Amino acid sequence: MLPIPNRLYRLSLLCIGMIAAVNCGPGEDTPPSELGELEQGLGLATITQYSNLVTNTVLSYVNGKKAVATSSGLHSVWELNGTIYYSASADGVSWSNPIVLEPSLAVRPSLAATDDGTLGLVYVRNVVDGNGTGQVHYRSRSPSGAWSTPFKVTSDFKSGTARNPSIAAHGSDVHLTWSTGSQVVYATFPASQTAPVPTASDVNLFTLCYSHSITYPSIAVSDGATPSSAPIVRIAWYSYSTPYAGCGSEGFFGLSVAEKPSTPSPIYWPNVLATSTPAGASQTGSVALSLTANRSTGDFYLATSDIINGSEQTELRYENARDPSDTWRNHLLLPRRAIIDVNSATRAGQSQFRIVISDFTLGSNGYGPTQYRTGTWTSTSAAPTWLDSSLVLMSSNGRAGSALFWENANQAFYSVFEVSQGGTSYALVSASERIGDLDLGVVLGPNVAQGNTCGGSNSYQPTCVSSFAPDQGFYWTAPPQGNSYYVISTFGSTFDTILAITDADTGEVLGCNDDASNTRQSMVQTPFLVPGQRLRIFVDGFSSACGDFKLNIHRIGLNVGSSLGSPIMSSDTCFGDNDWSPTCAYSPSALDSSALWTAPATRAYTFSSAGSNYDTVIEVLDLASGTSLACNDDNGTSLQSSVSINLQQGQTVLVNMDGYNSHCGLYYLNVN
Repeated sequence: MLPIPNRLYRLSLLCIGMIAAVNCGPGEDTPPSELGELEQGLGLATITQYSNLVTNTVLSYVNGKKAVATSSGLHSVWELNGTIYYSASADGVSWSNPIVLEPSLAVRPSLAATDDGTLGLVYVRNVVDGNGTGQVHYRSRSPSGAWSTPFKVTSDFKSGTARNPSIAAHGSDVHLTWSTGSQVVYATFPASQTAPVPTASDVNLFTLCYSHSITYPSIAVSDGATPSSAPIVRIAWYSYSTPYAGCGSEGFFGLSVAEKPSTPSPIYWPNVLATSTPAGASQTGSVALSLTANRSTGDFYLATSDIINGSEQTELRYENARDPSDTWRNHLLLPRRAIIDVNSATRAGQSQFRIVISDFTLGSNGYGPTQYRTGTWTSTSAAPTWLDSSLVLMSSNGRAGSALFWENANQAFYSVFEVSQGGTSYALVSASERIGDLDLGVVLGPNVAQGNTCGGSNSYQPTCVSSFAPDQGFYWTAPPQGNSYYVISTFGSTFDTILAITDADTGEVLGCNDDASNTRQSMVQTPFLVPGQRLRIFVDGFSSACGDFKLNIHRIGLNVGSSLGSPIMSSDTCFGDNDWSPTCAYSPSALDSSALWTAPATRAYTFSSAGSNYDTVIEVLDLASGTSLACNDDNGTSLQSSVSINLQQGQTVLVNMDGYNSHCGLYYLNVN
């Protein structure tokens, strides 16, 4: 598989109350240039449409992720009129039909993904019973796609009167937080959990003299400083207080971040960030809060938006949790309120963060410019270094974006968010960008790249058949091991493909094919290539066809066509490469060679290595499916190998000539 950085994506969160943003921390940076960049050629793919936004809360809260990425693709959840929905996408262009995860009286979904692709979903179910309203429920989706039965998170009262849950994953566990009254609480358990835990633990210490309101607790987790260290778990939240009678004349508005101690006390976590500002009830409140961590580096990023006594700000804060000397720094993003989300990942060897901002104050009816920006921040710098020259516009009428890093072979993804389409028509859309021809390097094997051509441009016209379908290009370089032929194919793709190969330097067409080996997939054998020779590979579609594709590149010794006889070819594998590992024999370091062969008629054929001078292994693979059709080490008492299989006329197979253990030598291939 192509080791492309697994990047982006996300869903959205929207603030229904439209309160605003200000900095309660020390110091301010000069705000960046105002919004209004030209749209950067981003494509929007609709996930689902809905109407009558006034009566729903589709993306209405902003402390929990609504989109995550796994090796299988993108996953998103949202709530509409008390119903929670789920949809998935392998490429960010085509989305599955939404399914209902909770049919009624449910709000506030938040999603996380574990290392093995298990999804954890937490939400509030507004059920009136002995425990009151607002029960925090949890359910999971296994990597196979099955959703578990939901359950109330704790068997006691701690998850019975709750709101605003947030969830993060680390390893195979999920970590949850939510607010209940004036408390922030925390629970953790394996993502595959199917029954309540006994209780959640309290996180914050509050002053009994005040009436506290906790909003938007958000949780993030990173690896510890060493492989044996416990993960670093942090929770951020806003708190607002009005005084009791006789307890003082001022209320306050504050922002807190607490870290789970290595040896937890029975209840409380120490704060690693705490701000407090005297504030009146008028024109004070929280808009958005998003906490994220780079798991591998210990970098924590906190995006906030609030209004304090009428003063608005939207900010980004940063601290490395592994560095005892590091302290939080803050950077002014906008001098006004906005909905903001932040995510982090390691890309190109550096810890990067991505923000998505919905600046609804510049729009109408709460909809305005929705943009993203990517940057880096280190413990030695006072402010972030931006990788995008400015905020990149995804939609001029968007709202509540959620940030994520994810990409496949030909699309980069930035956000899932809500857009206004006029009147009472709205939609959830994903924002993606077609990236240029990727450089695959010298990679070999099945599925060296995969992606989806739909939504792309028709940038190449193949010479072997007419096509006006979108296509995807790649650069590839012949490996340094030696001169050889290569077979490039699209077997495993889901649509009628066309494959074209050109010389990357001269533009000369080296091969073009529509259908191969009795399939709608394509296959091209290259000319004899020298090490370092660069090719351009175009995956295209017949007529207007597009869809999911897979690209495979194999080295071969020779294409022997449909030859029959004893032998049809010979080679010395001691001068070959160790490209293959046969399925039927121990062969950790034996060098090998291979031949491409096509059945001239429908019948049984015998492939053997009779006459070879070493302990051979032979395996025949169907090139279209990649499956092994037959494999043999010793044929009876002989150290030579032989297999017999039934093939269809025109079926192409790859015959791999290998050796037992580390054996190599003069090899004869016989086909009868």
